[in-house]
Amino acid sequence: MKFDDNIYNALNSYKPKTIKTFEQNITRIIKLFHTSGPIVLTKEDCIFYLLNNENTKETIIANIQNKNSLAVCTYACYVILNKLNLDHSVYFELYKTYSAESMDERTYADASNKEKNNFLTMDDVRQRQFELEKKVMNMYEDTANSYTFLNLYQQYLLCSLYAFYPALRGQDYYETQLIQSDENVTTESNTYNLATGTLIIKHHKTERKIGDKVLQLPDILQSIILKWSQINPTNFLIINTKTKTKITQQAFTNLLNRIFEPKKVSSSMLRKIYVSDFLMHNPSAEERKRIAKIMGHGIASQEFVYSRFKDLYVNNEEM
Repeated sequence: MKFDDNIYNALNSYKPKTIKTFEQNITRIIKLFHTSGPIVLTKEDCIFYLLNNENTKETIIANIQNKNSLAVCTYACYVILNKLNLDHSVYFELYKTYSAESMDERTYADASNKEKNNFLTMDDVRQRQFELEKKVMNMYEDTANSYTFLNLYQQYLLCSLYAFYPALRGQDYYETQLIQSDENVTTESNTYNLATGTLIIKHHKTERKIGDKVLQLPDILQSIILKWSQINPTNFLIINTKTKTKITQQAFTNLLNRIFEPKKVSSSMLRKIYVSDFLMHNPSAEERKRIAKIMGHGIASQEFVYSRFKDLYVNNEEM
């Protein structure tokens, strides 16, 4: 099922990917009341399929058991009905109730077996960075232009980004282009200024709330990235070294897996590791706000991660 142009235009503040997710979730709700729905959804269809049903609340609760799914699906209905100036009260009530319950469930849930098996400490991350740095130094003189060295240096670069700076989402890095100055920049991509060490993140999870993120990377990372720019044959920060093109999301995760093998470590796991380590040191409220702003999440998210991983982090530190 697709939205018609009127609904799509009403959602113009949302990304196409988000709108597609709305379509999928509203389709799921409609199928609770009707075996099939329209191919193209109109405002009139929203009234018929979403509002003209008896026992709407009871039907939804009975057929969608997972609280997170309940929250996601009812949020989509609430947004669409609200944008169309239709009665959204039932869906908004369900969304508020089950988003809160879903958060409670996740907050008090233990780390999964997969998370436990792949967990590291920040000391582990920094140790891996140190090992890669030694390899880079040993190979640099003779093989600076080789394919093997290009792969090695990129691993060293990426590991350094997570060792010496608050852990950003993968997208913040693999969507970034390298520039020489801020003058005449026309790209809509994230940019890293080689002259100033400034990383401007335009496309990120919280961009609609806070706009562009302007981050100043520390000197150690500026130096590593500058050397990388001299051997990197593209203008992207992280690349597919085989095709010399921008790396994909999956390839970015695969690269992290290779860096930390045999562990399967993603950027999401590295963010959990960083937050767990950060909160272990009892930072001030101002410092917590500063780190949360850099990482693009709220204080509540820090508490959520810490509550799940505190014991796991302590156990790893003591080994």
